[in-house]
Amino acid sequence: MGLGLQKEVREDLMVQEYNIMRGRVARRAGVRARRKFEKTEDNIIKKDLEAGVKAEANRDGSIYIDKSVDPNSEEGQEIIQHEKVHLEQMARGDLDYDEKNIYWKGRIIPISKINEGSQHLPWEKEAYNRTKNA
Repeated sequence: MGLGLQKEVREDLMVQEYNIMRGRVARRAGVRARRKFEKTEDNIIKKDLEAGVKAEANRDGSIYIDKSVDPNSEEGQEIIQHEKVHLEQMARGDLDYDEKNIYWKGRIIPISKINEGSQHLPWEKEAYNRTKNA
């Protein structure tokens, strides 16, 4: 590998590392970090989910839908539209999560302190309001 190429590779790695760190710092500081997702129907993945969970929106832009749900049914379509609202919320930088917390508009909310699917949570309110009879 030539010196010019080595320098380019090093610079690319430094930029990637900087962007990763910037995202972590932004989340901790409550700054909205924008994420880009590829929005295609191919991002819907059928999977066995926890009891009572019908679907999940993922940070990579995919949606897991429980194997018990027919994605082509009326219920399946409404569930997918609901999860797409969550993907939009993540893309806007309003919503994020990890194993322990949900991050909503700069607030840190411990998952252990909430009922995750409650329609009273602000991110769920928006999703339910936008998808009623979608």
